[in-house]
Amino acid sequence: MTACCGAAAVAAGTHTSPMAVVTESTITCPECGHSERETIPINACRFFYMCLGCHVTLTPLPGDCSYGDHVCPPKQPSELHEH
Repeated sequence: MTACCGAAAVAAGTHTSPMAVVTESTITCPECGHSERETIPINACRFFYMCLGCHVTLTPLPGDCSYGDHVCPPKQPSELHEH
């Protein structure tokens, strides 16, 4: 999954600047609600993430970087320029 990302972050406008690349994201498990702040890679999206609360493996929703409050850095430039 791309647990490192969240399309909702772009829609919600939580990015600090169109030029800034956000490299941290709070991932929230949809199963148990546990949240964890993670550093996200700048050159790739994470496709699998194990929740530290309930140990479920999260995988992305189709076409989305899911469960985080920020979009993965590789997707940020294109997503930010759409707004």
